[in-house]
Amino acid sequence: MQKLLDQLETELRICNYISQTVKGYLYALKEYLAFKKSNLEKLDIENIKIFLFQKKKTSVLSKTINLSFH
Repeated sequence: MQKLLDQLETELRICNYISQTVKGYLYALKEYLAFKKSNLEKLDIENIKIFLFQKKKTSVLSKTINLSFH
């Protein structure tokens, strides 16, 4: 999991994202990876939809869901 987080952080810093944005994206990715638990290298659209739907069901703010979605 740490490898994926490090890769994302590197990409975001190369694109000159500000620290708060980097922290937000890393937090969202960490939450998703904890939800997924296995086969972290493979992107799974259905799993992402389930993750976002569960966020919505637990009354998470739309802003947070949008951060996770992007």
